[in-house]
Amino acid sequence: MKENSPEPLYSDIAIVLIHVLGIAYFGLLTGSFLCGFFSLPLPQAQGVLSDSLIVLCFLTAVLAFCSLSLSSHIARRSLRSEQVTAMALIAASTISFVYFQFYHDKWTSRMYMLFFGLVAVQSVRHMIQSETSFPKACVWYGLLGFIPAVHALLWPSTCRMPMITNFITYLTLNAIGGFAYVIRVPERLAGLVSNSISKIFMHASFIMTASFFAGALLVGHESNTALTVDECKGWKW
Repeated sequence: MKENSPEPLYSDIAIVLIHVLGIAYFGLLTGSFLCGFFSLPLPQAQGVLSDSLIVLCFLTAVLAFCSLSLSSHIARRSLRSEQVTAMALIAASTISFVYFQFYHDKWTSRMYMLFFGLVAVQSVRHMIQSETSFPKACVWYGLLGFIPAVHALLWPSTCRMPMITNFITYLTLNAIGGFAYVIRVPERLAGLVSNSISKIFMHASFIMTASFFAGALLVGHESNTALTVDECKGWKW
């Protein structure tokens, strides 16, 4: 998301529209989720509090990313805050995945959550100090996200809901969007100078994959079953 030259007006307009739609969609989704939570009887709400906080963390990260991206393209503010929230979104999605995938294996889920939380903080610190570029930090952090996915495939445990397919799809589509921006695939094919099309594609892929993964998280949140090991390693939607 680093800018080296002014982008065409249509690029900013398209990105603004993408994030306005993202804020509207995830704002309504978050509001509906909170209304459902607060309408629960107190004992039931206490029982699903940690599950709800995990989902809310992801939804909030998406809203923060959309809001700061919108702000940076309308007010021409620094992209650093947008980049930090993008890293927070990757962290929130990974932590959400390990929470539900290793739901009944508390030790494994907590170790992964701690690890990815610390790595996110360290990555942001290096980005702020300009020791690491944003694309490089995203690539490495995204690759680390495949570790718990491979773990869940090879050494599965009982889970709340099998989310391996959803998470790997989420990571892969985001990676495609990121790589398309970094190596400017559409521009190279069309012979264009700016990277505006790749940038639009990357932002659109971020929001589309986030909406896809949010749906999977909400299904996992509503599930109250303990699936078998074989069911948890299932490669299915």
